[in-house]
Amino acid sequence: MATSKEIRRRIKSVRSTRQITKAMQLVSAVKMRSAQRTALASRTYAKLSWALLQQLAQVTPEHLHPLLTNRTKVAKEAVVVITANRGLAGSFNAALIEHVAAYLRGRVAAGVACDIILLGKRGRALVTRYGFSVVAEYERLDSYTDMAQTLPIARQAIKDFLEKRYDQVTLAYTEFYNTLKQEPLTVTLLPTKVSALKAAMERTVGALGTGQEPEHIFEPTPQLVLDALLPRCIEMQVYQATLESSASEHSARMVAMKNATDAANDLISDLTLSYNQLRQAGITRELTEISAGRLALEK
Repeated sequence: MATSKEIRRRIKSVRSTRQITKAMQLVSAVKMRSAQRTALASRTYAKLSWALLQQLAQVTPEHLHPLLTNRTKVAKEAVVVITANRGLAGSFNAALIEHVAAYLRGRVAAGVACDIILLGKRGRALVTRYGFSVVAEYERLDSYTDMAQTLPIARQAIKDFLEKRYDQVTLAYTEFYNTLKQEPLTVTLLPTKVSALKAAMERTVGALGTGQEPEHIFEPTPQLVLDALLPRCIEMQVYQATLESSASEHSARMVAMKNATDAANDLISDLTLSYNQLRQAGITRELTEISAGRLALEK
């Protein structure tokens, strides 16, 4: 049985841990609010760009632009995985890694060779734990405020696809819904598909619901319009994915640290109760010994 000294030492240790988790909770709360504002602010632009691209793709032949062309056979695929650099975020990293691993196993079983492009250090578990091949790794920033910060990833994906190094490029990240709900998912980045564009738009901001499709006049030519618009929209999708991932990460870490702080408070209460009971038992024992000694002297 633990002594009162050992219990006091453990209470002190748990209190120190509680101070750390409380501080991390407050820091994550500040970062979460900033990341959420950034992610939500860009969704309006994402809505309009995806809607426009969807409408253009519906009236544009696939052969008009290589980014719209579906390859007859997907032999090799690149998967861009966006994870965090640090842990202590609950199941945020583990859930995404398990989701991506299951997706990759399915693709390999279908005869597709898959390469991984990492954004975030925690994605290295796909190599150490599952043995998949990583061909590139980009530095993950703590926060993203400008699309220029993610342009190298998007442009490399477009370049590799156009050069036919990959027949398909897939984006894997964690979608932010609210503070308590974040969901890992994979979406096809290239080739651009009308169904994927519609799903992405409805998933992030909801359908337009106008019931009318506007007519478009391409100036100067459809080819030049798509040359400028398609890469921009793909770059926007990568940027939006990083924003969603950042908001999800900080939300998950704040909730995890709050749960850890609450658990520390409960443990301190239990230890304090045990300490008081042990101290009370010691006082009672000492009083009993004093009373017994007094009675012995009176005889």
